[in-house]
Amino acid sequence: MDDETIVEEYFRLKEKSNEKFLQIGNLPRSGYRKWQPYFDRAFAVFTELWRFQQQYRESLSEQQVLKRHHIGEIASKIGQLYYQYYLRTSNTAYLTETYCFYYAIRCRGYYDNAKTEKRPDFMVKKLRYLCRFILVCLVLENGKLAAELMQDLSRDIADYEATYQPFDAAWWFRVADEIRSMLRAAQPLSLLDSDGRQLFLKRRLSPETSPPLTDFPALRAPTGGTTQLPLRLADALIVGGCADQAKFSELSVDMLRMSLALEKQPPVAAGAGGGPAGLGDNPGSRQGAQSPDGGLSESQNPHKYLLYRPSLAEIVFSLNSTFNDLPDDGVVLVYFSADGRRCQQRGKKEDSYSGYRDGGLAVQRSRESDKPGKPETRRLPGSGGVIRDSRCFYPGDMYCFTRKPVFLIVDSDNSTAFKKFPNLFNEPLVCLMSPEQIPSSVCPDGRQSGSLFTLFLHCPLSGMARLCGANTVQLPAWERGLILMDGCLSEAGRLLLQHKEVDPAYQCFFRDDFLRALLLRFLFCCLALRLHRDFQPPRCYPTAHPALPDDLLDVDSVQAKVLDLAELFDARDLFCEAADYSRDL
Repeated sequence: MDDETIVEEYFRLKEKSNEKFLQIGNLPRSGYRKWQPYFDRAFAVFTELWRFQQQYRESLSEQQVLKRHHIGEIASKIGQLYYQYYLRTSNTAYLTETYCFYYAIRCRGYYDNAKTEKRPDFMVKKLRYLCRFILVCLVLENGKLAAELMQDLSRDIADYEATYQPFDAAWWFRVADEIRSMLRAAQPLSLLDSDGRQLFLKRRLSPETSPPLTDFPALRAPTGGTTQLPLRLADALIVGGCADQAKFSELSVDMLRMSLALEKQPPVAAGAGGGPAGLGDNPGSRQGAQSPDGGLSESQNPHKYLLYRPSLAEIVFSLNSTFNDLPDDGVVLVYFSADGRRCQQRGKKEDSYSGYRDGGLAVQRSRESDKPGKPETRRLPGSGGVIRDSRCFYPGDMYCFTRKPVFLIVDSDNSTAFKKFPNLFNEPLVCLMSPEQIPSSVCPDGRQSGSLFTLFLHCPLSGMARLCGANTVQLPAWERGLILMDGCLSEAGRLLLQHKEVDPAYQCFFRDDFLRALLLRFLFCCLALRLHRDFQPPRCYPTAHPALPDDLLDVDSVQAKVLDLAELFDARDLFCEAADYSRDL
């Protein structure tokens, strides 16, 4: 093949790969049969492009059509394909693939000459690559490398401004500030080893972070309702709507924490621990840009929809897509982290249980067309004077989706609007609700660095440390805390299963690893907050529907473990005596 033919074929493959890459970005997250063929074709053409440029790299370089940053751009797009596939499957193996590609780009310096090219578009591509790599490190909980990449990003943004004086320099500085805030919020405490070096927690689900099902031999077979099969968490809808919370790339702190709580700890792949080992001579040689059907293990994690400040239509569409594809033994988890919105005037008495009377959640981002003082709703004559925001998500909007098992979590300052959630179709239904108010002595920044309630559901020991005001924890104390926490969660689970007045829905969900972990962490959060002196009823306490028995956790042994944890963090005086525990669940 002569040089001219090689160049023509290279540009043909490059144009074709760009076309397939753009198609991926416009695909819906739902419907496996709809998007899977597009990914197969995209991976196939990128495989062909990568192998072609590798085989004829010398000739393409001599023709000045292939430079190092062009190789980096191809590898970056392959990494993006794997990341998009991870978002649709929740299989962390593909997330690890993304990491390996991005890490190889950094190690081989494919973007190092972007500055010398004197073209701002090349520099922008490098900045975008760094942002994507930081996001992947954030999701993979590689805090050390994320901090290093943040330094690289800050330096390159400064060079970008000094070299080109671009119009978007201020925007890039805001992006850097946003990422910096997100990285700080993602680490709720500093864990130090014996040499004073910071360690980064791995908080995905594992036997070390949640008691296994074998610890609960008293679990009875599920009864009641129309669902007889052992339930498993199949899909999760994670909605973030807090206006002032730290976020990056349509992912808030609470969304990140809940997403990690719904994934099992992946095995450490070659190259994922710090180097590109196993990748060979190029970023594509380990798995290449092959179709994901080519050998990676099936995901044990539920499929997730991540929606940041969505419209009501987006939420309903995602819920509808989820329920259409839900298997017979599947459960849908719906999580909201949003600011509350109460009705400005209460409706008539007969409207009390309509699902709209007590307000809802302000999940939707504000529109530029919204002017200060502009009414958010229109009132018709005879409407009774009730003002409801049509852009909010109300409990009544969820009613039609309770035809199948639903596990609902509401983290909001109006969470109890969901407290009277009716079970209209006799399917398993549980709703866990956050406290509506957190004392400023515990969270002086409010929800900016993430909700305390979601932190407990994500990593209960981190939540306990934050409740005790511990910003720095030594490794021996942390390891001792994990032992105490494991014992506390196991005992709380046994109390839940043995109590005769607990609604059967809790047992139905208890067999699933993820839902069991969330239930146990919720019970621990309830107990810890009720023992803390600054938390006063009722708005400072978590609640659940169906309601849990008042005396469920009124047991000295489990309360003593919480107090032992408080003493471990040098905050015993912040908690009342176990004998004084007399507060209703």
